[in-house]
Amino acid sequence: MTAAVTTLPAQDRSPTAARRLVSDALTEAGLEVMLDDALLLVTELVTNAVIHAGTDVELSIDIGPGRARIEVLDHGPGTVPSPDGTPVDATREGGRGMFLLDALAREWGTRHFPGGKSVWFELGVTDRVIPRPMPLRPPTRPSARPAVSWLLGLPADLEERLSSTQLLSELMHRLCDAMGLEEGWLLAEAAGDPSDWDLVAAHDVGRVGPDPDDVRRLARGGADVEMPDTAGLLVLPLRRRTGVFGALVVGDASSLDEGGVALARLVGDRMGVVLRD
Repeated sequence: MTAAVTTLPAQDRSPTAARRLVSDALTEAGLEVMLDDALLLVTELVTNAVIHAGTDVELSIDIGPGRARIEVLDHGPGTVPSPDGTPVDATREGGRGMFLLDALAREWGTRHFPGGKSVWFELGVTDRVIPRPMPLRPPTRPSARPAVSWLLGLPADLEERLSSTQLLSELMHRLCDAMGLEEGWLLAEAAGDPSDWDLVAAHDVGRVGPDPDDVRRLARGGADVEMPDTAGLLVLPLRRRTGVFGALVVGDASSLDEGGVALARLVGDRMGVVLRD
């Protein structure tokens, strides 16, 4: 049995750091089968803590034979709902995280105490059978090319439990984690108004993204292009039969070779399919 507690600051990069810690711990323990669910859940919980509590976050990872228990603690005021069998409203504040916990965790719960609160969840190796080959995570060496199956291959039963927004967010996190990208945004046409583009998904939800109008103008040119006057942001247009309808924006583009750009474009195409569906 192994256990570790890490304190993360109330910063935009903390969800990414939490994903890396959980990924390393599960992989070292030979529990890669849990990675898909664990990464989704810890990303959501740490993001909620950073945004809504605004305090340091304590991430606890407790691994035993065939199971993992992960807890996210913050020092902000307020309460979080407990699992009581009541249907979760995913549209309410924090509701998406509770919805994912209900859908994916073997068990989950909350703790409240003077000066803080926490949410924990437990996963087991028998909770899911993943009918796809290894590897389930990107290589740890930054120079290695991540497996396309890991970038795009969420299990079918997991995809069925996620909304399109949740799926797009996870694809964005996987791309940025695997390629060592600091920034990533997905923008697309607003419903009913092709001239108005909205932010759909982001790697770091608190970071200010590029201007949607600037992205739209560049993407409508139809070619991959770096945004001027930015720190190497690359705009990858998303296309459908009637033309460009969105774009994946990633950075720093200088860290991507030709193969890396091709992989980012492949993930963008996958995102485009989700948006069109």
